[in-house]
Amino acid sequence: MLGSRPSGTNEMLELQLERKWGPVQQGPPLEISRPCIIMDEHRKILAWCLPFILSERHQVCVHLKFKKTPNDSAEEPSRSTSWRTDRRYFREWSQLELNSGVVNLSPGWHHQGHEGLDDPIYISASLRDKNKQAGDEWLHDIQAILSGMMMVVMHPDLHVAGRECMRQLAQNEELKNTLQRWASIFNGAQIISNWVTPAHHDLKSRMQWYDLLASIGSYHNASLELHGANISIKDGPGTVISLCGTAVRHSLMKYEGDRLCYAYFMRDSVHASMHVEAAGWCKTDHMEALLMLQGL
Repeated sequence: MLGSRPSGTNEMLELQLERKWGPVQQGPPLEISRPCIIMDEHRKILAWCLPFILSERHQVCVHLKFKKTPNDSAEEPSRSTSWRTDRRYFREWSQLELNSGVVNLSPGWHHQGHEGLDDPIYISASLRDKNKQAGDEWLHDIQAILSGMMMVVMHPDLHVAGRECMRQLAQNEELKNTLQRWASIFNGAQIISNWVTPAHHDLKSRMQWYDLLASIGSYHNASLELHGANISIKDGPGTVISLCGTAVRHSLMKYEGDRLCYAYFMRDSVHASMHVEAAGWCKTDHMEALLMLQGL
């Protein structure tokens, strides 16, 4: 059974779907290493690719919190019900300078399994109580990496929806203080260090919405694979990729060296709870209209 929101992690099911429908284009993957947009036959923009756009000034220092200490030792990988917490996907090699791990940040989201319209919204544990001071440092990092204004160009309607969601969340007195320090239209972020990502769909967003991925580090030979589209996007230090991660099955399983990925996302359940009108697809005609308004 495919379901309304397939995870993309069931390899047997994905193989059956590929045999039935096949990839969009046959042959070896189309390799992309230059700035571009990827759209479907209906002119919906599925991804923006901006290789090496972040300057070195944006990349220095922010990775130091993951630096190994002399007493660090790799743990044995443990099996988990979710690949997102499975240590088999963490790279724990002795020659790496950075620790492997994930930091989750949100000024307001639902607890797992309690994502109804009337369920309470909480600040992520990484930004409150004993973690507040360290969490503030992470907030500084994610704001230093990316400007929130990128989405004004990439998906104007999503930018408006994100801003409105933040405004509505700020009406909650328990979240207000954290939101004053949260300079993003996205209501969630992950800082991912030395972690490979198996093929999957992002389940808690919407088909039409972008995740924003910014990568830094001293790594090389990395590519983000877009399965079904049969596209391979070159991902080097300083690259930013905006992707409809719910619609497009994607993975990044191989690279050499140390890599930090800053992943920004929106939770559909939070927007629904705040009664924010959902943004639709961004199409190329929207971009043409925007350029005309700017006189370009």
